[in-house]
Amino acid sequence: MDMTHENVSALNRKYPRYAGELFQIYQDLLYAQKWRSLSAVDLISVERPVLVGYRPDDDGKDPVMVVPCQCSDVLSPQLIQSLFFALEDQVSNTVHNGEEGGPSQPRWRRDFIYLAITAPDSSQVYYKISNGISKPSL
Repeated sequence: MDMTHENVSALNRKYPRYAGELFQIYQDLLYAQKWRSLSAVDLISVERPVLVGYRPDDDGKDPVMVVPCQCSDVLSPQLIQSLFFALEDQVSNTVHNGEEGGPSQPRWRRDFIYLAITAPDSSQVYYKISNGISKPSL
């Protein structure tokens, strides 16, 4: 078992309410959609597990955050805003340690996140949520 599976398992134990969704979305992104460098992260400030990785068609600059959700979750504007705030907090705590030549972590995309909503029949839908108003791609 690799380290990412262990991270997913640890977060499943910490957040049993999201265990099924986290595992299902992790499997879909890794094996069906072929995301790269996929890892499970604990967003402590919102008490939720998330996945962070690179889409297969991405240039590899900044990984993207995916938030597993249940169909029954209340997805209010306040929750979405708190997810972006938590993302900003996580990025500011992990990007650079401030020492020249020291280790650094990749930056995460801050302009959007994906909500991965799962249904009881195991179907899933991904919604791209922007931070603020953004022009749709054509």
